[in-house]
Amino acid sequence: MNKNILITLAFLFINITYAQKKELKFAERNIKSEDYSTAKQNIQLAEKLISQMDAKTTVKYHYLKGVAYYANGNSNIEESSVALESLNKSIDLESESSTKLYTSKAEGWRIEMLNRFVEDSKNSLENENYKDAYLNLEMSYRVSPRDTLYLYNSALIATENKDFDQALAFYNELIDIEFTGITTNYYAIEKSTGENQGFTGPDQRELFIKAGTHENPTDMELESVEMNIFRSMAAIYKNKNEYEKSLSYIERGKNIDENDINIILLESNIRWEMGDVESYEKLITKALEIEPNNVDLHFNLGVISSDKGDIDKA
Repeated sequence: MNKNILITLAFLFINITYAQKKELKFAERNIKSEDYSTAKQNIQLAEKLISQMDAKTTVKYHYLKGVAYYANGNSNIEESSVALESLNKSIDLESESSTKLYTSKAEGWRIEMLNRFVEDSKNSLENENYKDAYLNLEMSYRVSPRDTLYLYNSALIATENKDFDQALAFYNELIDIEFTGITTNYYAIEKSTGENQGFTGPDQRELFIKAGTHENPTDMELESVEMNIFRSMAAIYKNKNEYEKSLSYIERGKNIDENDINIILLESNIRWEMGDVESYEKLITKALEIEPNNVDLHFNLGVISSDKGDIDKA
């Protein structure tokens, strides 16, 4: 190869490397001075050269991007999502290296993010800002995927807020991860206050009991919420007039408990709206076997009998 070409390529490589480190160094300075807007601009300039970065520089790039976009907690949901993705990427990439320069710092930011999202979701609920509440709960789950109740509560709040498409996305994700909601909560009484406090697990609780600050440990078993998920999805699809999809989730619910009164009544409403009066009558009759004193069900069944000319039964 021509010597001049080799020299040119060498200088090109040096210039690219210098440009990468320069932009990241500027971004690092911006972050230290809390000028996150300018930091993001320098991160975006460095991003154009990411394919030429070595492994160590790539880790640093993702870490700085995460910190810049999080902006010390002043980011919106979209920026926070970018920040979390970048911090996760820096941790994943550095896991392949024997040297850990950014992992512990990135983990620290993830803990700070989780605390902020949980707190913001509580404040949003108190202010009846339900969309922000479920978005912050979703982000809590993205930070800590093992805490699946965050995602379940996101689905519940989105449903309550009538953001049905978003709720369905949450419910489908819960189904994909085989979420049931079955879990054990661990409690003990704090001696100084008399309050029943929760713990992350029995081992943590045992440490406090041995330390003498807590007593009277109790466990609370939470039941499965699979039926609630299927019932909610069925109701949403009913509201969207997608009856076949609604019925498919009703069937999944019936596989858990075919005598669930809410599932029976929901299906009866769908059958009625579909014009299937015979199935509606059977379902109302079944519901009356479960709730024989339900006046509304007796009235509905009487109307059907009257329409059919069965006056005695009506």
